[in-house]
Amino acid sequence: MRKIRRYFTGVAEEAHRVRWPSSKDLWKAVGIVLALTIICALVLLLSDYLALEIMKAFNINVSTSSSSSSGSYNYESYALLLNYFANFIGGMF
Repeated sequence: MRKIRRYFTGVAEEAHRVRWPSSKDLWKAVGIVLALTIICALVLLLSDYLALEIMKAFNINVSTSSSSSSGSYNYESYALLLNYFANFIGGMF
């Protein structure tokens, strides 16, 4: 029991030594985190939309419904897209 008490006493002492941020600094950091989260979400949304449009441009069968009961993906569509991309890159060299 003594060891446990010493442990928590040490934890409390360390907590008093920590330099905690001021309220202003804390909210500034929260704002930065929220802004970066929103920016990352928008970038992912845009990249998903562009990938969908590219697949539509190559006439690849794209199912946009999220209610897939079988849980399987159409890997042939992705394979076709990768094949088109590889041929495009290969033609550049």
